Amino acid sequence: MNWRCASRTAAIQMTACFILILAANDARSENVVAKYARPHTIGFNTALYHNRFIDDVISPVVYTSSSPLFEFSYRNMNDVQRHTGFIKFGFYTAGLRDVNTGEDFEFLYPDGDVYSLPRNLHQLDGSHFSAEYEYLRRISTLDQGRSAFHLGGRAGFYTDELSNIDYWGDEFEWRRYKSWVYDFSLALAGEIDRRFRESDRLSLHLRFTVLSLAYRPQYSSPVASGEAVDSFIDKYTWMFPANFMRWSAQLSYELWLYKSFGMEVYYRFQHQQVTEPRDLRYVSHTFSLGIKYAIKASIR
Repeated sequence: MNWRCASRTAAIQMTACFILILAANDARSENVVAKYARPHTIGFNTALYHNRFIDDVISPVVYTSSSPLFEFSYRNMNDVQRHTGFIKFGFYTAGLRDVNTGEDFEFLYPDGDVYSLPRNLHQLDGSHFSAEYEYLRRISTLDQGRSAFHLGGRAGFYTDELSNIDYWGDEFEWRRYKSWVYDFSLALAGEIDRRFRESDRLSLHLRFTVLSLAYRPQYSSPVASGEAVDSFIDKYTWMFPANFMRWSAQLSYELWLYKSFGMEVYYRFQHQQVTEPRDLRYVSHTFSLGIKYAIKASIR
């Protein structure tokens, strides 16, 4: 996806967000006491996912990309507790920022040594996948239940990969992973929300990873055989935020148009950093628009 297309998609989604917020403002005068409970909800979101992969050691090297991201969710909730499951995935092509058009391009290490990269590293194929579970419990309420503070945790499995085709002469080529992170992480999660009408909600969600079982191999590790893959099995290590940090902030609005049908729009900023064996960062912005369906809307 080129930048013009990505910008157009972002503009459409931001316009939709603005329309939803206006609709919410018009509905504030309605009774906030819910007539219909929605304990079981499924959702599907499409998002514009803008990601930057940054290697702070070399110059730094910065790859950027914008691509679609797809998200499926299931939520089981009542007035006190929320259980939510997520599956997210996306595929993209990342381009190297500010490169020349020669056969090779060079970067400098902090000590002044030259690091030469082949021309085929101008673009890398990337992918993102995550499967998450979150539990939140209401801690306090304000304004007769219209506002609430929830606290809990999130557990998830995450993958981020960057790879490309390497060439050996004119006859041989193979796919090699340049950088990737696999991890199972535990995070603290908190949410502040404001309820309008029956069940419409404006919410701010924060998350901070506290412990990860992560695999971060050496930069530009070649994978050309089964033996090479097998040698990586024991590379998973427990990491704390000093070595593996991921945090995010999300602002979202959920608008229920009918008893069983609603819409959701959100913006999420996420920062991920790994310091072993070298400093690598993933910084992403996500603009999302989706639909929600209440499996059963029961009268209270």
